Amino acid sequence: MILHRGANRTLAVITLLILTLFVSALPLAQSSPGGAGTFVDDDGSAQEPYIEAIAVEGITTGCNPPANDRYCPDRGLTRAEMATMLVRALDFPASSTDSYADDNGSVHESAINSISAAGVTKGCNPPSNSQYCPDNELTRGQMAAFVARAFDLPPAGNSDSFADDNSSIYEGDIERLAAAGITAGCNPPANDRYCPDEQLTRGQMAVFLARALSLPILEPPPPPPPPDGSTTTTTPPGNPDASGVEVWGPRWMAGTSTVTRSRAVADARNFELLVAHEKTYEGHIAAMHAENPDLVVLTYVNAVYAEPGKWQSYPDAWFAKNKNGVRVKSTQFGNYVMDVSNSAWWNNRADKCKELINGNGYDGCFLDLLGTGPLVSGQSNVMPFNSATGQDWTYQQWMAQTIKLANRVESRVPGAVVYGNGLGSGFRYFRSSGATSQLWGGLDGMMAEVFVRSAKDGVNSYRNESMWKQDVDMLVDAANRGKTIYVTAKLWVSASSAQTNKWHEYALGTFLLGAGSDALFTFLPDQSKPTEDHAWWNIDIGSAQGKYFKTSQGLYQRNYSDGLVLVNPTGSSKTITIGSGYKNVWGNSVSSTLTVQPHTARVLTKP
Repeated sequence: MILHRGANRTLAVITLLILTLFVSALPLAQSSPGGAGTFVDDDGSAQEPYIEAIAVEGITTGCNPPANDRYCPDRGLTRAEMATMLVRALDFPASSTDSYADDNGSVHESAINSISAAGVTKGCNPPSNSQYCPDNELTRGQMAAFVARAFDLPPAGNSDSFADDNSSIYEGDIERLAAAGITAGCNPPANDRYCPDEQLTRGQMAVFLARALSLPILEPPPPPPPPDGSTTTTTPPGNPDASGVEVWGPRWMAGTSTVTRSRAVADARNFELLVAHEKTYEGHIAAMHAENPDLVVLTYVNAVYAEPGKWQSYPDAWFAKNKNGVRVKSTQFGNYVMDVSNSAWWNNRADKCKELINGNGYDGCFLDLLGTGPLVSGQSNVMPFNSATGQDWTYQQWMAQTIKLANRVESRVPGAVVYGNGLGSGFRYFRSSGATSQLWGGLDGMMAEVFVRSAKDGVNSYRNESMWKQDVDMLVDAANRGKTIYVTAKLWVSASSAQTNKWHEYALGTFLLGAGSDALFTFLPDQSKPTEDHAWWNIDIGSAQGKYFKTSQGLYQRNYSDGLVLVNPTGSSKTITIGSGYKNVWGNSVSSTLTVQPHTARVLTKP
């Protein structure tokens, strides 16, 4: 058993954790959206009283030193941040042992060594476990392992409490937590799932720690209700003049084949932005622009990986390698990762872009994979090594170089449009270390390819409310920056027609909550048909009337001049009175009192 902040607290810690580890199912104290607390970015959050509690105890000092006036409650919690919070909260003793090779120079290194010496962590790269992966964000499965080890929980026997962890390496630890009553599941009221791959947020961690340590929770007085009976949100508004659904087509996802003139013109008619391989629209660009003068057609350029069949001609110095000199290669596609800090590689990508624009008449280039994909565990055969620092690349360092690459390309094709891919999703966009929002420093248009869900997530697997909300806030932030953001929601798993429609409207509704005037959407239930038009995208919902907000019923709402968007990202049904005269996406009239089912959106028009 590991010692915690005084032996007399051990029982209290265990008891309180049993009640609180599953945060998303807990009734949280409400706080004032205009409160004068320690941090400016948690006002209005249900987690604010708990954040204040751990701040008073010195467990957190904020997320933006040296000012430290923000807590970043909706960001994912990194393994490094978790180590520091645990050491401050539980008084783990210091250790003189340097346990891991990849945390040298980190402000969290001492805390990481402390929890390693205490047996709370073994590392992140078994069997050698020579690394801690400090910048990786924690999942619920990983947290189960930490808690099970910290409290020396007994084995749970042959129990199988949850349906979604059977293939997880953390199943045994999850069962230990369930047997001890520490978790009840992630999808109340059924609670037959644990969601082991969902990430924890900093706000949730504050609740875990504050309640586990029996810290006093002082609620500020509630604010007066707004005149419409809804509750406010701290999210800044998007463009109030944003129109309905603007859509784009990632044609390159269907491969390198060419299309007919009629197909090319139809694509131009249906979309505002198209991205394709160099030969796909060859000979059709002029006809496409004649059909849609506002159309932007970009040619695909892989910014980070060598093209198959061409890597043999590249100098060895251009390739990314690990610390032993082994070339880094994609585990999924087999192509090599290039050294993103090599200026000769930047020039090669710039020349490639210029060649394709001049040769085929495209409006510009689309730079794929500017984000941190090659650094994500399991994506590469070995980890890329940064020779300038003598350590493996961090997210922050990697994207600082891909921004330079993008800037080099843009400087070589003046007047052309250069957009990129790399934002990922909201939780990557806002994460505390290596936030993909920094990619705006390179380009004015960026893709978020993992909007609302990952392509191969289970058809019944949904992000929790705080992670889902980050996708909305990513759109709002892009609008406030005056940037073009184009999102993709993929459903590349077996799904019924009803399930596909549910996911489509959920993704569309989420998009409409936060979209500004330069945001574009697409939903892909079939990788082979990335420019398939859909009737729902032609619904005239009008222009957005201000920002989105959270209603008193727990729904997220945004009003449009000719309609209304309601989204329920929670696990329970919500009922709201909306008035008469609305129609759903199928054109059918809806009741003035509407029940929105769990993880469902309703996009409504009012002719």
